[in-house]
Amino acid sequence: MGGRRNNTEVDRVWEVTPSVFANPITYVLECKWGLVKKKYVNDFFEVLRWSKEFGVDAPEGRQVRHVVLGVFAASSFDPKETVVINDEPVSLAS
Repeated sequence: MGGRRNNTEVDRVWEVTPSVFANPITYVLECKWGLVKKKYVNDFFEVLRWSKEFGVDAPEGRQVRHVVLGVFAASSFDPKETVVINDEPVSLAS
């Protein structure tokens, strides 16, 4: 994780309450300049998972809280990198 496990450092955090009866949703923004690789996105989610503000202990292990949404912004993503979502490979830029 690049030594960021005990140092939750992100670019912006804001909270939105969609309605009077809904729980607040916390958005966490991470911005990068240059070509972004899969390891940078994985590092961002590891920071969220292990932070005391955004992560929680669960029976399956450490997870990001269900009311936290990570937003990763960058100027360009590596077109060669892919991630697997629902057993389907998807380009990192998607």
